[in-house]
Amino acid sequence: MVLSTGKGFSNVDARIDLEEQIIYFKDASGAAMVTAPGFIKEFQYPVAGDSNKYVVFRSGYAASDYFPNTQFYMVMVDGFSPLLKAIHKEVEVAKDQMSGAVRSNYQETEALFLYQDGQMIRVKKDRDFFLTRFHEKHKEIEAYLKANRLNLKKEADLIKLIKYYNSL
Repeated sequence: MVLSTGKGFSNVDARIDLEEQIIYFKDASGAAMVTAPGFIKEFQYPVAGDSNKYVVFRSGYAASDYFPNTQFYMVMVDGFSPLLKAIHKEVEVAKDQMSGAVRSNYQETEALFLYQDGQMIRVKKDRDFFLTRFHEKHKEIEAYLKANRLNLKKEADLIKLIKYYNSL
């Protein structure tokens, strides 16, 4: 876990509230704590079944039309032009007209973003979007797409493309 001040902590039992975008954790004595939005900049979870891999969540990116700068993004690809996934949950409350019973369901929405030139750009999963965004490496990207026959509707293929672009 990394605080907004840059100070880091390891082995902290924490979880994220994807609705409120805040972190719950336990301090050294085991007491439950909650953070203010923006207080924690980054945290990571080990991938189930592989203790050498981690899922990284990071905040502090520029605010967008969709999310504030305190939004946590899952880092799909890190580097010069990171690929980030915003995961947000909202409570949907429905009331049955006949019985009056109230049901609550969580609706999860996901969106992919590129962080380029200090801006959050929502990803469009098509060839033209990436050729335009990566115009300075247009020829290399075009050749990579053709050679690898990537389907940009698939997240795994998007990750391959962004990793390749960041390696150029």
